[in-house]
Amino acid sequence: LVGLQTALVVMALVPAGVALVWLWRTPIVDTAAEAETEATADIRALLEAVALTAPLPPQGRELLARTAVRETLDAGAVLLRQGDPAEDLYLLAAGTVEVFDERGERRLINTVTAPDHLGEIGVVHRRPRTATVVAVGPVQVWRISGATFLDATAAQPFSSSLVGVIDARLARASW
Repeated sequence: LVGLQTALVVMALVPAGVALVWLWRTPIVDTAAEAETEATADIRALLEAVALTAPLPPQGRELLARTAVRETLDAGAVLLRQGDPAEDLYLLAAGTVEVFDERGERRLINTVTAPDHLGEIGVVHRRPRTATVVAVGPVQVWRISGATFLDATAAQPFSSSLVGVIDARLARASW
């Protein structure tokens, strides 16, 4: 359909054009990968810093790091509501929350500052939320599926330390 010279020019320009488009898109891909790597490093560091997850074997922490979802809350936002089903637990990465008992008149029972964990009692004991948790200011949390957490903590040696962490949390709360 076209002459030899035109065919050769087209054959030279098409791969060059594809290469230029690829090079132009590469920084976007690298930026996205870099942001993902930063987030993964953040959750891994948090998992090692929090008393609930620090004793986990490395493969358990890795499972949690791969599946955790970062969420941001504004001041006054409710993270957990007393009586709701306990499906997830949270690692508090930044900020402070207040924990309230809402049986009868609302009563402050604890203040939790990052890094810490929230919601593990309901997940582990498979019962509704025992308290309402409200953000004091801007808060960043990592949400972890309760089922995934229970899978990651199934190792027997860790189970006893998990109970100790939960018992300590319950003892600190001024019920």
